[in-house]
Amino acid sequence: MKLTSTLPLLVVDEIEPCIPFYKNTLDYEVKNEVKDEAEKLFYICFGKGDHNVKLTTKAFLAKELPAEVMQHLKAPGASYLYHSVEELDVDLIKQQAGAKLLHGPHSAMYGATEAYVLDVSGHMHVFGEWRKMEAKANGAA
Repeated sequence: MKLTSTLPLLVVDEIEPCIPFYKNTLDYEVKNEVKDEAEKLFYICFGKGDHNVKLTTKAFLAKELPAEVMQHLKAPGASYLYHSVEELDVDLIKQQAGAKLLHGPHSAMYGATEAYVLDVSGHMHVFGEWRKMEAKANGAA
């Protein structure tokens, strides 16, 4: 799998109370945000130069992911690394000693094809292929 980027994704109860810290203390700007049907944020990406940090809510993940994945994200301060890849190769992941495929590949509601993986140390990693979504944004079927 060719890696295109890796970003920390912090799992929080609510995004709105976090915004002042990232904007005022760290001087990040909001690059992207997504709200649910009740206009409540469930995803936000802050950025400054080449640095980005993403936040998502436990409630959103609980809707998207099976219970066996959520158990790893319930701890206070839960986070994971989100790896964007050109092509998701689940077979390669399964071959890695100690790696455990928890969920996927599946199509996320925001368009990526993703797989959730625990590494040998128990850290959560998500591998996301955005190729289909990017093709759609560029006018391809």
